[in-house]
Amino acid sequence: MESPDPWRNLAAAVTREDPTWPSERGPFHREQTLSVERALRAACLDPALVAGRADLGRLVPGAIAD
Repeated sequence: MESPDPWRNLAAAVTREDPTWPSERGPFHREQTLSVERALRAACLDPALVAGRADLGRLVPGAIAD
């Protein structure tokens, strides 16, 4: 289950670590890390596109959240 805190989830996607894991464990599948840009897209834009709402998920002129 993911945390409702998006910043914690983004950090875990980029580092593949979580502060609740034992420190001796280390990163979980480090080869699956994402860039910060890709993690932000995965959290913001991709869900809107999957839902068929290209007008959501971004802060640009003309978008709903502009």
